[in-house]
Amino acid sequence: MRSFVKLLLPLISISAISFADCSCESNGNDVVLKAKSQQGKTVLVRMATKPVTKATKEATVCTDLSGKLNVAKLWMQMGEHGHGSAPTQITQETDNCASVKKISFVMTGKWDLQLGFEDGDKLTVGVEVK
Repeated sequence: MRSFVKLLLPLISISAISFADCSCESNGNDVVLKAKSQQGKTVLVRMATKPVTKATKEATVCTDLSGKLNVAKLWMQMGEHGHGSAPTQITQETDNCASVKKISFVMTGKWDLQLGFEDGDKLTVGVEVK
């Protein structure tokens, strides 16, 4: 029995680390934005830096309900035209938490982070880039 417990304890620690890595709780050096999706999910987006700048390259997206994030696009409206950015990279970490990498804010101003979920739910979160 002791051998089994010794084997199990490292696995429990690894799981705890994985959950802690995908968190939308502020650490004081980041920006956390809150929004509601079309289907009513509460969504938190933790941008990795405070303030958000062109150097910000990562975010974490958390929901109160499970849902696989499959779209994370950047869009900036400029008068009558607008433009996007390079594709992002999404990694689903848990049922309700995903990391978004390769974020590329090419200029300062108000950006829209367009998020979509596998179940068809979506929302847009405004991000001010300084």
